[in-house]
Amino acid sequence: MADTPDILAPGAPSAPSASSGQPAPGAPSAPSASSGQPAPGAPSAPSGSSGQPAPGAPSAPPCPGARVPLAHTRPPKPPKTPEDLAAIAFLDSLRTGNGETPPEGLPLACIVRIEERVDVPKAHEAYALVRVAGPAGRTWRLCVFRSAARVGERALFIHSDAALPVEDRYRNSDVCTVKEKVYKFGADGNERRLLPHVKRHIYGANSGVLYPLALFPELAYRGVGEDVTATLCIESADRLKKLQTVPRRERDVTFGAPRRGERPARGLLGKLRRLGGW
Repeated sequence: MADTPDILAPGAPSAPSASSGQPAPGAPSAPSASSGQPAPGAPSAPSGSSGQPAPGAPSAPPCPGARVPLAHTRPPKPPKTPEDLAAIAFLDSLRTGNGETPPEGLPLACIVRIEERVDVPKAHEAYALVRVAGPAGRTWRLCVFRSAARVGERALFIHSDAALPVEDRYRNSDVCTVKEKVYKFGADGNERRLLPHVKRHIYGANSGVLYPLALFPELAYRGVGEDVTATLCIESADRLKKLQTVPRRERDVTFGAPRRGERPARGLLGKLRRLGGW
C-alpha cells in the first residue's frame, strides 16, 4: 500500500511547498532573477541596456558598416616658386593698370598689325596681351584670346563702342561674345545690332577686340591704319542710344531731313539717310 502524506496537526506552521514556488508567509523575499531589478540596498551596476558607457570606460568600436565622420583636413599647400610669384605680380599690375587708361580717339574699326605678344600666365591659360600698331603709327595694348594673336599678322580692330551689323561672321567665340541689341526709333523703325563684349577682368584698360582678316575678304587689300568703319556699316553704340531719346523732328533735321518738295525715302535707303546724315 502506498505511503500517504503526513497530515499536520492543527495549529502547526505550514512548510513551503516546492511545487508552488511561493515563499512561506513572513519569510524574506529573495531577489528575482527574471525581473532584473537589484535587491534593496545592493549597489547598482552600470546598465548596458541604456547604451551609455560607464564613466572612464573605453568606447566600443563602431559597428560594421557604420559611417565614421572624417576629419576635414587639407594637405598644406606647396610653397610658391619664383615663377608663381612673378606671375602673381604681373596679374596684379594688369588688374590695377598702374594708371593706364583706355586710348581715346580710336576709330570704331580699322586695320592693325600685331607688334608684340605676351601670354598672360594663369588666367585659365587663355589670354594674351598684345601691342598693335594702327593709324598714323599709333600703338596701344589689348587683351585678346591667344588663338587670335600672332605677331606680324594684320587683324581687324573693333572698338568697344562699336555696334556691329547682325552677321554670322561677328558671332565668333574665338574672338569674343556678342549681345544682340534692338534700338527703337518709333515710327522710323528699329535698328538691330550686335554689341561685342570686350571687358576683361584681368585688364581694365582693354579698348576692343581683334578679328582675323580671313573673315572679311573685302578688306584683303586694305593697309595698316585704314579706317573701315563705313565699309563694314558699323555704327557707334553710344550714338544710337542717344538717338532713341531725340524727338523725331529734331532727329530728322539733325541727321539728314529730305529737301523741300522731295518725298522722304522709305525702307533701307531711308534708314541709311536718317542714320548716316545723307
